Amino acid sequence: MAYWQQRGAKRYLTQSRKHQGRVIREYLGTGPSAEGLYHVEVLERQQRHAAREAWRQSLADHAAIDAQVQRWWEQQGLLLQALLYTEGFYRHDRSPWRKRAAP
Repeated sequence: MAYWQQRGAKRYLTQSRKHQGRVIREYLGTGPSAEGLYHVEVLERQQRHAAREAWRQSLADHAAIDAQVQRWWEQQGLLLQALLYTEGFYRHDRSPWRKRAAP
């Protein structure tokens, strides 16, 4: 991430990077070229932030859909159990469904 550093009356655009575990500050420039470079980086940072927020929103939408599907699946399971009970099937201690031998 580039940032401006003031030394006396001059402003310098610098960037800190890690190299072999140490933080090294790189000089990127001064004047109009550095201004342009800084604005390009700000735009890229905003785009990354927007993409990250879009991804988070997409994950939230998928989680909401998953919750709806899970509720639907549970309701269908209850309906299936009710149907099997009315048709004479039973389950003993979470075993497979069995038909009663004689009513």
